Amino acid sequence: VLKSIDGGVSWTKINNNTLPSPGTVSAILVDKFNPQKVYLAQYSYRDTVSSRRYMSGFFVLTDGGSNWKKTK
Repeated sequence: VLKSIDGGVSWTKINNNTLPSPGTVSAILVDKFNPQKVYLAQYSYRDTVSSRRYMSGFFVLTDGGSNWKKTK
């Protein structure tokens, strides 16, 4: 996941391995009242060729940084 604070001129990685990998992000939403809070949906499937499992769940970032937490 990448974050821009300058309108997309530059980007910074905001995942410090608290978000499962590998995985595919299906949705991401920044809270319009608190831009430090970001919601993310990730889905899971098993690759039939490599047998890798892609993790799934709903995650929230509350510090505007890189510490994702899985919701319950």
